[in-house]
Amino acid sequence: MLFEYEPFFDMIQGTQLAGWVDVLRPLTTAAMHRDGHGKMAAWQHAVASLPDLTATTVSLADGVTVDGICGADQRAQAIKHLSSLHP
Repeated sequence: MLFEYEPFFDMIQGTQLAGWVDVLRPLTTAAMHRDGHGKMAAWQHAVASLPDLTATTVSLADGVTVDGICGADQRAQAIKHLSSLHP
């Protein structure tokens, strides 16, 4: 599976959200199953095709903002593949 959520589940295990791990794990597996969604294969391809970049800052406050240094080609690849994830 391309989308690996175990690190997320491990992270919330020691928080107030720990009770959700047993609920979310099977729901996530079912929701992200390739055969369960018509666009999953395209989404997985888009994520796998993203350039390998290192973020210097990440903000989820008012949307998703990721800052870092990249070249024009990497930026174009990132925009192309991220745009394909937009509904």
